Amino acid sequence: MSVHFDDKREPPAPRKPLPLEELASFRAAMPRLRRPAAELLREVRDQGY
Repeated sequence: MSVHFDDKREPPAPRKPLPLEELASFRAAMPRLRRPAAELLREVRDQGY
């Protein structure tokens, strides 16, 4: 079974470079998580979200 995609779709817009310095300063200003992110994701998954 093959999947057919419409050839009339527009190509994706060119990606802009990420503002890494701005993102780094934002990340540095965020408070640290008390538990590892993997544990938080598993908890949310197990709750059915």
